[in-house]
Amino acid sequence: MQSVDVHTLGVSLQLQSPSKVGRWVYGAEYYRDWVNSSRLDYNANGELTQAHYQGPVADDATYDLVGVFAEDHLPLVEDRLELILGGRFTYAGLEAGKVEDKSGAQLSMSDSWNNVVGSARLSCQPGADKHWTIFAGVSQGFRAPNLSDMTRFDFARSNEQEIPVSGLEPESFLSPEIGVKTEYKRFAAEAVYFYTFADDMITRVRTGEQTSSGKQIVDKINSGEGYVHGVELTGSVKLHRDWTLWANSTWMRGELDAPIIVGGPSVTEPMSRLMPTTVNAGLRWRHAKGKVWAELAATFAEKQDRLASNDKDDTQRIPEGGTPGYGVCHFRLGWNPCPNATLCAAIENLTDEDYRIHGSGVNEPGRNFVLTATVRF
Repeated sequence: MQSVDVHTLGVSLQLQSPSKVGRWVYGAEYYRDWVNSSRLDYNANGELTQAHYQGPVADDATYDLVGVFAEDHLPLVEDRLELILGGRFTYAGLEAGKVEDKSGAQLSMSDSWNNVVGSARLSCQPGADKHWTIFAGVSQGFRAPNLSDMTRFDFARSNEQEIPVSGLEPESFLSPEIGVKTEYKRFAAEAVYFYTFADDMITRVRTGEQTSSGKQIVDKINSGEGYVHGVELTGSVKLHRDWTLWANSTWMRGELDAPIIVGGPSVTEPMSRLMPTTVNAGLRWRHAKGKVWAELAATFAEKQDRLASNDKDDTQRIPEGGTPGYGVCHFRLGWNPCPNATLCAAIENLTDEDYRIHGSGVNEPGRNFVLTATVRF
């Protein structure tokens, strides 16, 4: 029996100020997680056989995340051209008081990371009517190792045992994109192409060792270098004053160079658990006064059979041969009795389809009836 107890405190501040060199958006945020975990092993008779120092992640642990950011929206060429420049400083700190290594010994762990990333985006409205916008940008990304990366002691993929590690470095990303969008009285659409370079990705690799129960012990190292690129399309058309037809779709492909076993050569394979081509579409009705609305929506996903070696072995989450494609429909009805309140009733998965989102490891619910009430202050 194992458990994890997490308490999180978060504080954020965002401000904006006009200036002679554009409109500035800036601020800071701070989050701290307090984590306690435990694991007790019992035999078939219900007798306690072992009390571990930690559960799935470290016990008596904290994780801090601090961010400071600034962004300048600078209008150029009579407001037809806009340049957005941004920067962010991030600090992440980990303190783990009780960590259990693969030999069963207790140790503690402490580490921290920091990084500065930037972004730039240029958008242009070439026509006098401003119906079209062309944009391009590039941004950097940074992800520090978290408690799961560093201290997880639990079953990972099928027949694998993940163990705590030390010395991991952050993952880094560089993402250029280019796109175009248009908006008329009844029609709006957007198309974006993106390409993300990934470096030092944290990947699971087998050590060649096994547990006493025969599970493969896996380590985590900064070994992955690869890319993901894709296309996103969105669009909507107003068929009538009260009726809108909308759709969006995503297509992506990616590869990663990483070893499969510690010390082994790098192998180029599809990016693990990559989203299959997915299309969402719907027909929405909203009363002229805006208080009542209804929507019939559908999601279609193709079969995902572009799998890494580890995905093929992870038969608990991904069926043999890949995750089957699916199509599901939902109906939602909503009412806004006042500006701050929403009541909603929904029938999800109208056809009671048996399906699974790729990589999730859990089949989604069948036909589902949902009632929600939301009040905002």
